[in-house]
Amino acid sequence: MTTRLIDGEFPDYQRLVPDSNPNKLTANRGELFDAVRRVRLLAQEATPVRLEMSSNGLELIAKTQDIGEAHEIVDASYSGDELVIAFNAEYLLKGLEIAPGEEVTLETTDNQKPAVLKASDHPEFLYLLMPVRIS
Repeated sequence: MTTRLIDGEFPDYQRLVPDSNPNKLTANRGELFDAVRRVRLLAQEATPVRLEMSSNGLELIAKTQDIGEAHEIVDASYSGDELVIAFNAEYLLKGLEIAPGEEVTLETTDNQKPAVLKASDHPEFLYLLMPVRIS
């Protein structure tokens, strides 16, 4: 085995983690994971999955031209302004898959800034998600 030290500075990832997030969505990790998997079936490679968050809960939407669209409603509690944000389904699924515990919280500022996925029972877990721009 050979290793080599690379010259240079490692990017400051702490700058990407938002200090405060006014919008918080809390849901059962397993239910959310299963819903994203189902919606992803109609989301082709570059098609993001939209999360419409409101006081009524969470609706997941994936639309693909000439194929169709999928809608899935997930029982969740949400506090903050109504928000529509989109993520690459694979990255969202990876975060949900590795999150420990039963409940997860998705904290967002708006639909263009990074979101943070946290595990309710494990404060050391933090998963940073970059949103996809939608029109």
